[in-house]
Amino acid sequence: MSYVSEFLNLKCSVDILQIIKPLKKIDKEISEAYSIIRQIRQIKNRENYQIIDFCSGNALVPIISSFLFPEIEKNIAIDKNKLNREYDKINRFKYVKANIYDEGLNIFLKENINQKCILTSIHACKKLSFKICDIFISNEKFEYLFLMPCCIDKNKIIEILGIELFNIFLELNMDMYDIWSYSIIKYCQKSYIMGEYDKISIIKENKNCLSQVNNLIIIKK
Repeated sequence: MSYVSEFLNLKCSVDILQIIKPLKKIDKEISEAYSIIRQIRQIKNRENYQIIDFCSGNALVPIISSFLFPEIEKNIAIDKNKLNREYDKINRFKYVKANIYDEGLNIFLKENINQKCILTSIHACKKLSFKICDIFISNEKFEYLFLMPCCIDKNKIIEILGIELFNIFLELNMDMYDIWSYSIIKYCQKSYIMGEYDKISIIKENKNCLSQVNNLIIIKK
């Protein structure tokens, strides 16, 4: 069953669609969000976690989570451009208008994170992915990261991997988006000083996710 079909079979799907409308390319957006929702579903003891979604846009991941996982008490969307939607109809959900680079965000996180966190983000462009990784790495309460990167920054790839390894990947005809995803993982590995991650992987070429850039990076501390 496709992710879109799986979503539409949910009892809450109509309520969610009413809240998020209007939404362009809704099938693509749903499939992207649901690829992460399926990962969250596999986490045990979800009542011990809250969800924070950076560069949230339409906020589909935390919105679906708030309907689907009543045991998760806080589902927080963060974006510098908050959409005008009827978010007050959603239980255990909050949309915060904030710039990821502002100091005020750090204050908000300190005041609002009171349990372990699942950090999610879909299509954070270029260096935003690394800022999200920095937040994940630096805060001990962030235990899971589900990140679907977007636009490629070639200079950042070379900075992380080095020109020699980058050229080897090109000679092997490795896809640039795959190289970009790999460089994000290597950055997280190099920057984490607390030891080894419990889990680190990439789900590639997911046919149920209708986006052309759909690698899903998964990291667990």
